[in-house]
Amino acid sequence: MKNLVLICLLICYNFCQAQSRTVKFKIVERNEISMPGVNILLKNSNPFIETQTDINGNAELILPKNSVSISLSFLAPSRPEFVIKNGIDSVKVDLVKKKVFLYSDKKFIKRINLKY
Repeated sequence: MKNLVLICLLICYNFCQAQSRTVKFKIVERNEISMPGVNILLKNSNPFIETQTDINGNAELILPKNSVSISLSFLAPSRPEFVIKNGIDSVKVDLVKKKVFLYSDKKFIKRINLKY
């Protein structure tokens, strides 16, 4: 009986893991200077799913596998937003150029504009 419960728990754990992905973020500003303290928020999440960039402008966030909307919050009056589609595992945001660079397996995939 214990083995059956353990097997069920392992199946549930693997199913939950298959529904999420870890996405790495790099936030920069003028001259590729890192932006520490930027809040990265998964929009419409309940409870809130968010993180904050470290002193090097890096952060990681566990996100659902489907397309998600991301919002950035820092010392600015507006909150830039962008969408990350499935398959993206790394994101670089240039706040000065107002561009988002999307990567998968370290390969550049697409450049999109930040929405303010």
